Amino acid sequence: MKTRSKKPETRKEGSSFRFSFSASYISFPIVFFLFWFLVSHFWFSQAADNSAPPTFTLTLCDGTTASGPLEQIDDHWSVRLGGAKPLQPSGMQVIALRQDKAPFPSRPKSEQVILANGDRLPGSIRELTGDRLRMNAKTGKDTDVTVPLSSVSIIWVTAPDGIDRPDRWRRRLTEERRSRDRVYLRNGDIIEGIVNSITGGNLKIESAKKEISVPFQKVAVIAFNRELLRPLQPKGVHGRLVLKGGARLTLASGVSDGRIFTGKTLYGGEVSVSLDQVIALDWLGGCAMYLSDLKPRAYHFRSYFEGMDWPYVKDGSAAETGIRLGGRLFDKGVGVHTSSQVTYALDKDAGWLEALVGMDDLVGKEGTARIQVLLDGKAQSLGWDGKLNGSAKPAFVRVAIKGAKELTLVTGFGDFGDVQGYVDWAEARLITNQK
Repeated sequence: MKTRSKKPETRKEGSSFRFSFSASYISFPIVFFLFWFLVSHFWFSQAADNSAPPTFTLTLCDGTTASGPLEQIDDHWSVRLGGAKPLQPSGMQVIALRQDKAPFPSRPKSEQVILANGDRLPGSIRELTGDRLRMNAKTGKDTDVTVPLSSVSIIWVTAPDGIDRPDRWRRRLTEERRSRDRVYLRNGDIIEGIVNSITGGNLKIESAKKEISVPFQKVAVIAFNRELLRPLQPKGVHGRLVLKGGARLTLASGVSDGRIFTGKTLYGGEVSVSLDQVIALDWLGGCAMYLSDLKPRAYHFRSYFEGMDWPYVKDGSAAETGIRLGGRLFDKGVGVHTSSQVTYALDKDAGWLEALVGMDDLVGKEGTARIQVLLDGKAQSLGWDGKLNGSAKPAFVRVAIKGAKELTLVTGFGDFGDVQGYVDWAEARLITNQK
């Protein structure tokens, strides 16, 4: 008499095994589950392969924009954008590429390396020996990279004890003058001197003519001597890449086949990511020059109340936060407080000024201001009255500046004096006349 509890037979033949099971052991639910798993796996694989590519908006030097799927970027920075009206401008005609409907990521807040040119590489430190820093960078995927130490401004692991506003403090570290390396320990202690190495889990720094060894796990931040920094300087047209995870990278070259973007960094490394990881790509060294990359000829601030003083801030708001207008974050721009004037010398080839200007999102509805654009001291027409308030959308400014020698951005008091007078000139840039 056959029973359902009969064990499967196992027979050894030479060095192999043969298993024999009765069909009665394979129940209908198991068969159904296997069938569902195979079908769903196939369906999801097909859906992933056939998913629509991200769409991008391309901004050109003549002020026009176009949207569509990115089909190609060649090794000369020319770009081909598909869509209803396909475009294929050269690298000298392009300003920026932005992925549509993708939120612009904040700069990294966790462990990272900040380069002297402003690049941000999230990741962990491997070692520092001689004039080379090796790290595991999280740029789309984990990759070991080696960076020249002369280009490194900050190694950030975490905020030291007692720091209430890490973002603001980190921004100040990147700008302050330092004639020596400075190591901030997690407990708030500071060691100044010359950092010699990071190996074997220890940091060695020469301080007061003695070499001190500190376990790297006790280190919060290393701020390097700014007098020795040598920012990596590209030539010709180059790119600035912003990735989904927050990394910022300046690229000597970049190419894309419409699926993968591959770029070569200024320190000789390579970044390769799927196109959906690319949030923004700016073309630098071509027709656009950002005001935040220029040194002003003059800056004047007039206080509403005696004793107040607000500096202008490059690539940030006057409150030393990121530039936010209309719910959007911007990497480039100039942040000021009412009432101020920032003046720049103009190159003879400059043709246009462009900017998105408004009250920073951190202000309330009481925030008001009035702006003007002066060329050689004369006010220019903006096409609107120049009044800003906290409840209004930011306004786009495009002013012809050809032939002028001096540009001044004026940010005056609003209806409530200097109350919440944080004004951002986001992505303020000069556009060169195309020859």
